[in-house]
Amino acid sequence: MITKNQEIVQGWGRAASVQSLVARPSDVDELAACLGECARNQLPVALRAGGNSYGDLITNRDGVIIDISRLDRIVSTDWQEGVIVAEPGVALGRIVNESLTRGWILGVVPGSPSVTVGGAIGNNVHGKNSFRNGNFESCIRSMQVMSADGTIHVVNRDTGTERFRAVIGGLGLCGIVLEATLVLERVRSPLLEVEMIRFADAGGMMDLFDASTADWDMVVAWVDAFDEEGRGVLERGRWIDRPAGTVDELPSALVAGVTFGVLRRFTAAVARPFMCRPITAMVNAAVYRLMSVLPARKVRHFVQFNFIVTRYIPEPPLIYPGGMVEIQILVPADDGWLSVKRIIALGKRHKMESWWCGIKKHRADGYPLSFSGDGYSFSVNLPRRHIRAAAFGAFVDELVAMVAALGGRIYVGKDLVLRPEHVAAIFPGLAAFKETRQRLDPGGVFDNDLARRLFSR
Repeated sequence: MITKNQEIVQGWGRAASVQSLVARPSDVDELAACLGECARNQLPVALRAGGNSYGDLITNRDGVIIDISRLDRIVSTDWQEGVIVAEPGVALGRIVNESLTRGWILGVVPGSPSVTVGGAIGNNVHGKNSFRNGNFESCIRSMQVMSADGTIHVVNRDTGTERFRAVIGGLGLCGIVLEATLVLERVRSPLLEVEMIRFADAGGMMDLFDASTADWDMVVAWVDAFDEEGRGVLERGRWIDRPAGTVDELPSALVAGVTFGVLRRFTAAVARPFMCRPITAMVNAAVYRLMSVLPARKVRHFVQFNFIVTRYIPEPPLIYPGGMVEIQILVPADDGWLSVKRIIALGKRHKMESWWCGIKKHRADGYPLSFSGDGYSFSVNLPRRHIRAAAFGAFVDELVAMVAALGGRIYVGKDLVLRPEHVAAIFPGLAAFKETRQRLDPGGVFDNDLARRLFSR
């Protein structure tokens, strides 16, 4: 019998906490025993590893959380072919560190190095090159998946297709990934040529995206959501050969991440009591002006470029009063600049401007609940206290109606505020996913607080 401890658990956004039983199996046998025990006692099971999901996807008020972070072995590597087999608790930052020094990289890397293989699959995460490589599913060759009855299945795009497609982006509701075989990409060095360009409005941003996606490997933009025109800064990077005389910068990059960790937490603690809408508006304006004096072009290590928020800047949940709520929206590419301006205008009308707004370009992948499509994503980050404001419900209703009318999507894996009718409006494949989930887990063993809130069986 695996020990289960009563613990207070919260998502990465720190906006909601619950008490739950938590089990931490150390290997597959303990995992299977724990899963079987929960099934016999009719205790629903939620999955957790790195704890990077923003809202209530990794909490389970009425059941057990199986924390699979101890299943963290890199099972095998093939540096000739660029293939790595990893357990679900392996952090992607670890794979990046080991592969970059050998001339390889995962084709999709999200903005946090602590996202795990299991979490990346369950949320089908994306990176700053989503317009080129799509979501994390593009990295997956095959998986070993444990079903609710403890059976282990080997699945890929040709074998066990239904289970393969359901687990990817399936929010931990259709099985436990035990191992994933991941395909890497060759890179010329760990270094990128990086360029930052300011734009005055959303239309200028879209022009820059269009001009960048052919010749640059990664593109991301930041928008001042307090500015009605949508001014901001676009940052783009592309792999380069190592300049003569340089050495691998990865050790110093990792040391910087540790060194600045304490400073980041201290900065967040000092700033948090003062953070409010007027001050945040001033911070956004100051960031826009600061970008005019920083070097426009430089050479940076991939770690410095991709993980900037987790290295130097205080993580948003630490600086937002009461934690952070994020609603990440994806709107179609057609008239994308107009959609962004409409979302900005909606936020201003309700006084719900995103405190920090990132923009990326995406491509579609066809998985039922994936945050994907040929379009642009727009992140609405707000402090938890905004949820309690009278205007928040009306803001969310209008926002979802706008996204649904455009044929867009919302990132369910980050959600804490949607209702079942919202999800039904923006995911036409939801009914089919629920049917698949029922077939793969007829006893309802896999569940979590998000699923109970949004997906009635």
